Amino acid sequence: MDDPLVGGLVDVLEDAGIRTFGPKKNAAILEGSKAFSKDLMKKYDIPTAGYENFTDPKEAIAYLENAKFPIVLKADGLALGKGVLICQNFEEAKEGVKTIMLDKNSAQPETRWSLKSS
Repeated sequence: MDDPLVGGLVDVLEDAGIRTFGPKKNAAILEGSKAFSKDLMKKYDIPTAGYENFTDPKEAIAYLENAKFPIVLKADGLALGKGVLICQNFEEAKEGVKTIMLDKNSAQPETRWSLKSS
């Protein structure tokens, strides 16, 4: 489970004088935020699949209208294995956006979603 690492457990333990093996909070964000990780890879020209980040469901659906399928929808943040949908067509993807972004059925519904073309 990555929650304690993303929350800064290593930082707290080291501040208390306890030697700890693990990433500090500022490094654990690489696992904790897919959007941050993808943006970092893009910034430094690290090869990665194409993607877009959305906070607005209408914008995400508009993007999907011209997307190539299958497509992967990923929740930003720690979703504990429940934040990924592989959609084979527009209708599946549109329903995925509705379920996750509008019905708020993800671990972190207030955060961004990345849509990655395959």
